[in-house]
Amino acid sequence: MTVAIGAELQAGIRKGLVWGTPKVCGAGHGILILPANVKKDRASMVDDSLGNYFPASSDPAEIKAEGDIQQYLRYDGIDLLIATLLGSSSLTYTTPVVTGTATGGSTSTLVKTAAGWTPNAYAGKYVRITAGTGIGQVRKIVSNDATSLSIDATDGNWTAPDATSQFEISNTYATHVYDIVPNIDGLFLTCCINNKVNIEEIASLKPTSMTVKGETGKAVTITFKCIAFDKVTNSAVNTLITFAAVTVREAANRVLMSQSVIRMNTQSGSALAIGDTIYPKSFELTFTRKMQGDYGSGSSYNNVDEPTNDGLPAASLKMEFPKYTSNQNFLDWDANTPKKLDFTFTGSGSRSILIQIPNAMFANVDLPIVAGRMKHPVDFNLLAAAAAPTGMTGVTMPFRITMVNTYCGDPLQIGN
Repeated sequence: MTVAIGAELQAGIRKGLVWGTPKVCGAGHGILILPANVKKDRASMVDDSLGNYFPASSDPAEIKAEGDIQQYLRYDGIDLLIATLLGSSSLTYTTPVVTGTATGGSTSTLVKTAAGWTPNAYAGKYVRITAGTGIGQVRKIVSNDATSLSIDATDGNWTAPDATSQFEISNTYATHVYDIVPNIDGLFLTCCINNKVNIEEIASLKPTSMTVKGETGKAVTITFKCIAFDKVTNSAVNTLITFAAVTVREAANRVLMSQSVIRMNTQSGSALAIGDTIYPKSFELTFTRKMQGDYGSGSSYNNVDEPTNDGLPAASLKMEFPKYTSNQNFLDWDANTPKKLDFTFTGSGSRSILIQIPNAMFANVDLPIVAGRMKHPVDFNLLAAAAAPTGMTGVTMPFRITMVNTYCGDPLQIGN
């Protein structure tokens, strides 16, 4: 008899295309999660008509599926959730293995006459159009011959390259920049949980908030709050058989608090430098989009349509310092002095995560009185900046996340 055991749970996510319609999770779609849950609630409407002392029937009401996906923050394997919530993605390759200009192509190929490539040498890598027709397109390479690349067109084709299309093929590392955009309509995920008894399938899942927590001596965690279309256990799309193909692209390289360098100075000051390093005992970065889905306006009266904006977003940062040695934070709070900060986490190889915050306004500064050593909590509201401060070129939203890792695709494009 198969028994569901939490320690054996496996999870997978992939980009969705049509709200309410699941995609099959497969190779590279696996993620490692911590105990949390997207819970399905559905009331039962008892027929309480008068004349029956005991009601004899009831009917199902609308479905509410909401909850959390919690993970350790990792240098690799976390891109899709972050990109889906923030809403934008761009990337560059570190030392691409090939650069050049196409001579043509189709909706599923790129051709470079007389290239002389070794057959299938680039299978599994990614090709990016850097200029000309199709600029910005990124696709995984399925196979190649001496003169052409065949790309993954499972979920749709790309714009056919021509003789103006400059391209590059990924090597080992890519740099991803994730910025906040006002609208994330059309961005959502299919999520599956394999509990060994059955697959819990969430056809469509929309992240609405993100909390990153770090504390001295621990691994950093990231939690996404989500709204979902439904959760079922009898899907014909994601099954125990199909889930056997799910693999986790990266199972190592957690982000540790000990790998961080945190810096802060006045927003109008010079670029952040080593002398601006601060040493909080813990931090908590939160970004929330106020979103809501509606019943009845989509294809079902009992399922929410795709959630959309329902108010202003909010971003905040909390830090706690283990010692109180200066009143400067109180002075800056009283003076309403804006700050800028960055968090740099450095992992193995060339892996890194950089979080840049251009406009942090003090929300609260405290010094709770206790008998022992007094801790110093500080809270910020993270706001947009009228202009990028010195050292943060192009950063005007409340924060930007830049990740360097071995994932060389674009999580927001199909075929990646």
